[in-house]
Amino acid sequence: MLFALTDTQEDLWWGGLIAGLVAVAPLLGGGVLLDQVVVEEHLPVLGTVKTGTALIFDVGVALIVVGL
Repeated sequence: MLFALTDTQEDLWWGGLIAGLVAVAPLLGGGVLLDQVVVEEHLPVLGTVKTGTALIFDVGVALIVVGL
């Protein structure tokens, strides 16, 4: 391996990658930067569940904060 990342650096790297990809992904579909896509599904036990790409972005930001 060329270099080794500590756990903290790895959290920062993954968090930046996740948040960056979610932020830029709408540009590939002709949208605007940081545009959100909302998905609504009906699950048998839980009923209707609504979530969006903001949740994935928030996970990336949380990883960055943990890595700091």
